[in-house]
Amino acid sequence: MVFGNNRLEKIESLTSYIFPHETLQIQVKLISLIEIDITYPWIEIIYLTSKQFSATFVK
Repeated sequence: MVFGNNRLEKIESLTSYIFPHETLQIQVKLISLIEIDITYPWIEIIYLTSKQFSATFVK
């Protein structure tokens, strides 16, 4: 699994990896983004990214 170099691409790639059957619409809420460490348990990643992003799940 290759994640993008850009931080937003990393989060989009990561959410696509975690939710492969969902379409995600991600909006940046804050200018300063956290660095994503993909070794976190995925529930922790969702918790961390929820502070930075608004994700809309579309079936």
